[in-house]
Amino acid sequence: MTDPEDWIRTSTYCSMVHIGQQLTHEISPDLQRLGIDPTLYLTLGQVLHHPGVTPADLARHCHMTPQATGEVLRRAEERGLVNREGERGRGRRTHVQLTEAGRTLLEAGWPVVHGAGAERLSPAQHGQMQGLLDLLRGQPEDTEDVVVLVDDRGEELGTAPRLGVHDRNTPLHKAFSTHLRRPDGKVLITRRALHKTTWPGAWTNSACGHVRPGESPVEAALRRVTEELGVAPTGLRVVLPDFRYRAVDASGVVENELCPVMVGEVDPDAIRLDPAEVCEMDWVPWSELRRTAATLPRLLSPWSVLQFEALGEDPWQ
Repeated sequence: MTDPEDWIRTSTYCSMVHIGQQLTHEISPDLQRLGIDPTLYLTLGQVLHHPGVTPADLARHCHMTPQATGEVLRRAEERGLVNREGERGRGRRTHVQLTEAGRTLLEAGWPVVHGAGAERLSPAQHGQMQGLLDLLRGQPEDTEDVVVLVDDRGEELGTAPRLGVHDRNTPLHKAFSTHLRRPDGKVLITRRALHKTTWPGAWTNSACGHVRPGESPVEAALRRVTEELGVAPTGLRVVLPDFRYRAVDASGVVENELCPVMVGEVDPDAIRLDPAEVCEMDWVPWSELRRTAATLPRLLSPWSVLQFEALGEDPWQ
């Protein structure tokens, strides 16, 4: 993912600013309850990413006149949101720093600005915007726990933090699903841990996960299945390379994945479930799984219902 310090100065941050302008009437009431307006939010955001900025440079970053910027800074300073260091007066330079109160106010306003404009962002920008929130919170970026964003053609657009990208406007991203059987032909199904954010306690396919940058779906499956089940699958084969779905959890959180589906085998005696991901498991004949998906789909995860149907009577053949 691009360093927030780089992209904040370019198109992504500008997109946020434009969204704020376009949706002023929509978001102003919520912002006002927090004591913020779009102009103040923009100004504080630019101070965050240009610490020590001069008022003249800040005016250029915000595309405002020096007079308008000076008035916003005056209000912000009176509220303790910024500090201005240096001697004041004609011909003298001061430098603006964000205070902890200013940082807190920026974070408080984030759900209003980001939530109102998320549908108008590209998938790549939507994911990158989460980087700003992490920066506000002082959270270092996890370069491994990311998802790969793609467009409708499957072309990669960039990456985004996995936890931050899943919300009511989740962009399309790479994933995978596996269906694993034991020697007698019964298929492993697992029950999602009860504390999972989405579809807690739902029965689903053997294992699934996200594809990291540079991984193929099979490589991602070998990594993630081993983490969840404690044993690596064998004989993995992609049988639905273009499977894609979008599903909405009861909480409103959306899954939106380009998700190649694989079949394979697994040693039942070697399985050691990760309780953070899986709370139960069972072995079921494939025909029964397909029948359950057709007659009682609410017992299963929505993606597994679609896959049981699409895979046909015997996808291992």
